[in-house]
Order: sequence, then structure tokens, then C-alpha cells
Amino acid sequence: MREIVKASLYVFGRDGFFGASMEEIANKCGIAKSSIYFYFKDKKELFKEALKLALEKEEKMLKRVKSMKACFEDKIKSLIRQYLSGLNQFKEGMRLLFLYPPQFDPHEFGEIRDMMRKGIEKRENIFGEIIKEGFKQGKIKDLPLKYCVSSFFGMIFSFMRSVYLGEKINVKEGVNVLSDIYLNGILKRGAR
Repeated sequence: MREIVKASLYVFGRDGFFGASMEEIANKCGIAKSSIYFYFKDKKELFKEALKLALEKEEKMLKRVKSMKACFEDKIKSLIRQYLSGLNQFKEGMRLLFLYPPQFDPHEFGEIRDMMRKGIEKRENIFGEIIKEGFKQGKIKDLPLKYCVSSFFGMIFSFMRSVYLGEKINVKEGVNVLSDIYLNGILKRGAR
């Protein structure tokens, strides 16, 4: 069953919910399409399991970085590195988490939208705890927490979208540039 979910994560991430087929998922697993229905009643149920797997992987990654014995800046760099490396190692799962949620009609896919909403809340709460550490360490200006959180994920989301549209990335350079922008802004020192 886990192999089916992993294969579906790849296919859903690549093709989206509406573009993915149970046939393609079965082929990816090397099983008959009917075997999928032994475990999952329909494509929507399988999608929910794939989404749950992607959300769990992201939550574990965030918690791992949060619990690091490192300064605030290193945690931010590590998170950016994890997300950018994830583009190469977990591309389809990242795509599922960041690009496809808006395509779901709230009435027909209310449960999936609710899963995404809860996943986003967890993501933002865990990252918010990291930001609060930065406040406590005196590393961050007195800014509203929600803007610190939203700007980080907006930056990550925009960068990921560019990669999905075909841009090649250099993870090391991306980590350096994005962490500099997030931690220091884009103005030259003394430019004001």
C-alpha cells in the first residue's frame, strides 16, 4: 500500500489531480489498476493519502530544523536548503504542497482543502516558533509574526514555481541568496 501512495505522490505531483490517472499510478507501481482499488475506493481517497504523506514529510523536516542546536540564522539557512534540496529529491511532493491546492473546488473537495489548510497552519506554526526564537535572541526587528512567516513562504513558493517552470537551480547559490534576502533585505548597507 505504501508503494502505491509513493507512486501516486509522484504522478499527482507531476500531473495534478485531474491530469493523473489510476492507470499511470498502477503502471508506476508495476501492478494492475484493479489492485489499487483493493486499498483505495477512488482517486480522491488515494490523493488524500499522497497529500498526507507529503504533509508528514514537510512537518518532520520543519520539526527537525526547529530542534537543531543552532543559531537563528543557521536554522533559516537550513530550512531554505531543505526546501531547495527538496525540489530535487521530493519535487512532486513539494509541487503537491505548494502548487496544486488552489485547483480544488471547495464544495467537491472540501476535505482535501481542509487537509491543506491544516497542513499550512502546522507549517506556519512550526516556522513561527523558529521566528519567535529569533525574536528572543534579539535577531529580528519588532515585526508582526504573521508577516515574517508569510514573507518566508512567499519567497520559497515563488522560487519553487520558477523551478517548476524550467529554471535550473544551484542549491548552494540559492541558499546564500535567499537567506541573505530574507535575513538582510535587498537594500545595500547604508543605502538609506
